[in-house]
Amino acid sequence: MAHTTTRLLSTLAVAGLATLAVAPTAVAAPPGPGCKPVKGKPAYPPGQCKKAAISDSSATPGEKMTAYSGEGEFTPGSSVKAEGHSTVFSLGTVTADSAGAATVTFTLPSSIANGSHAIVFSGNALGAPNSVSVGFSVSGTSAAGGGLPFTGFELGAASLLGAGLLGAGTLAIVSGRKRKDSLNAA
Repeated sequence: MAHTTTRLLSTLAVAGLATLAVAPTAVAAPPGPGCKPVKGKPAYPPGQCKKAAISDSSATPGEKMTAYSGEGEFTPGSSVKAEGHSTVFSLGTVTADSAGAATVTFTLPSSIANGSHAIVFSGNALGAPNSVSVGFSVSGTSAAGGGLPFTGFELGAASLLGAGLLGAGTLAIVSGRKRKDSLNAA
């Protein structure tokens, strides 16, 4: 029995060694150079690229802003068109940097409406069309206009009207009591 157990363990050991010798070993690939695609393949390891962003996600008309497409989105050195959407306005064409990212700095048009908008980058990534959208919202008045946004109405006229109604109501109550007292006295 001991001989059978030893023989079985020896066989398993040899099979294990043979498996290790033949099985491919998993070796982590070295980190890619930043986020640049290498030989037509996306950067490795995934998830290391800087993501798309905008300098102010809640902007006001007339504000200076910067939008960033994120790394690895476009072929390095290629032309990338940038424009505002919802209310369409052109921001021109920029060149993707060595990490495959596009950056555009612009002044938000003073005529842009309140609400949701986006900066859209359009270009090529490894020979295929690609676009990236970076959202933001607009609220308030133009930075050039100064002051706070208009949110209601002037209280001066409403205050005068309220004071007048209060006075009229007080007068009506006093008159009614005097009349009641004069009728009770008679």
